[in-house]
Amino acid sequence: MQNLGVEQQCLWCHQVISGPRDRPPTNAPLTHGLCVDCVGYLEGNPIKLGQVLESFATATVVVNSRGTVVGANGASLVMLGKAMSEIAGELAGNVIECSNARRPGGCGRTVHCDGCGIRRAFTETLRTGVPSVAIKARTYRPSADGTLAIREWVLTTERLDQLVLLRIEPAV
Repeated sequence: MQNLGVEQQCLWCHQVISGPRDRPPTNAPLTHGLCVDCVGYLEGNPIKLGQVLESFATATVVVNSRGTVVGANGASLVMLGKAMSEIAGELAGNVIECSNARRPGGCGRTVHCDGCGIRRAFTETLRTGVPSVAIKARTYRPSADGTLAIREWVLTTERLDQLVLLRIEPAV
């Protein structure tokens, strides 16, 4: 690995949380980081968490260890066409309208969920702490005329203690 000499600073309290670290160039961090104390505080304070997320230019959703959305920035709400009140407490598959989330059992509990790129990226990052970068995912949702609209996404994840930041970008 290449030493990039990046010192990580907590976005909320501004204390240095790590010294220079090794990180492959393709795994650029989503954030400057959050210390463990601030992650715990922000998870319980969605308004404050939203303020931190607004510093991100790209659509970013925060998911807890149960796969439930606990925060999102304005860019993600615009891209998803939803209000925070519609997605807070919902499973990520429900938020992005995965077609399998509408099957019996729901999000995370169908035979299709094991192969889900979104689920795999999230669970692997939560388990290992290693970011997932540029993971391709696809969702299918009914459009106004009754046909299925395919939405393709590029996802990047980063673990912050027991939370995962999920950057969602439309595939080009």
